[in-house]
Amino acid sequence: MKSEEVARLAGVSRSTVSRVINNYSNVPDETREKVMKVVREHNYMPNTSARVLAGKGTDTIGLFIFNVHDENNPGHIYGNSYFGPFVNAVVDRCNHNGYSVLIHTLYKEADCLRIPAAFSEKRMDGAILIGTEKNEAIDQLIARADHPLAIVDYNPRAVSLSASPQARIITVNSGDDAGIADCVDYLAGLGHCRIGFITGRLLTWSAERRLRGFKACMKGRSLHVAPQWMLSGDFSRQKTLVAMQAMLVAGDLPTALIASNDDMALVAIDTLRNAGLRVPEDISVIGYDDGLAAPLVRPALTTVRMPFLEMAGSAVEGLVALLADEEPAIHTVTLPVRLIVRESCAPPS
Repeated sequence: MKSEEVARLAGVSRSTVSRVINNYSNVPDETREKVMKVVREHNYMPNTSARVLAGKGTDTIGLFIFNVHDENNPGHIYGNSYFGPFVNAVVDRCNHNGYSVLIHTLYKEADCLRIPAAFSEKRMDGAILIGTEKNEAIDQLIARADHPLAIVDYNPRAVSLSASPQARIITVNSGDDAGIADCVDYLAGLGHCRIGFITGRLLTWSAERRLRGFKACMKGRSLHVAPQWMLSGDFSRQKTLVAMQAMLVAGDLPTALIASNDDMALVAIDTLRNAGLRVPEDISVIGYDDGLAAPLVRPALTTVRMPFLEMAGSAVEGLVALLADEEPAIHTVTLPVRLIVRESCAPPS
């Protein structure tokens, strides 16, 4: 069915059908209801290509997930304690705002070209980027951005310095410095002073801030940051396993470990158990994210709760606002996190 047929059956002009479909306000309620009655009865769907050619947009938002260190395990995205909840939340909020979601996973720098390509092909109106890390391709994307972008987990100052005068960009982050400081304060309150740390991928803004927050809080409490307890996990289960095993072989162990995400914390717990050590009796462990597995494992994982729903909401709502206003703008949002105390920490034995 074409719009002309809808117009004929409703007894209105084709332009009136177009105004109703595109939700213009200058249509009488009685006329709108006549058109929508025909639309419902005949399951009429407007032609997306025609809408794009008419400059009406696609009602589609692109979600681009950067997973540059895990190309051989594409399913890891949806089982990841960070990506999985965020993707679900973005899809829910986009649907609530009347937008479809086009999801891409990017595994290398060259894949960044998919973003301007999707815009030039008019497949989406705006894009949300998550999991980004500092590299030349991202810098160029930001510098040349001429469509609205929402960037999650990125240095807002770097965006301000790189973006063009015409840019419409919002960055969305969480309070990572404060989250890690809460972990250190909690462990110190239990009596721990030998505290280790498992870093994330340090090219990401969140991992950098979590490491910086750890060092600053340890220094503020006059606690020593021991190099042998600083493990490079890279947000990777395999790298965390290798780092944990090396520390166990060396034999000099902390009494507590803070991991930069839940996945690495769970690997740490498994590795300690396999070595005959108990959590939390021998070593306390804290994660970061509060993913779905955190309350279900034993011992239940003490972790920092990321505001996934709120971050997704800020990204989507911020992007929708940028789409509605063509004026250049650069915004940043930082949302608070919260330490969730469960069973994986105890005073040092």
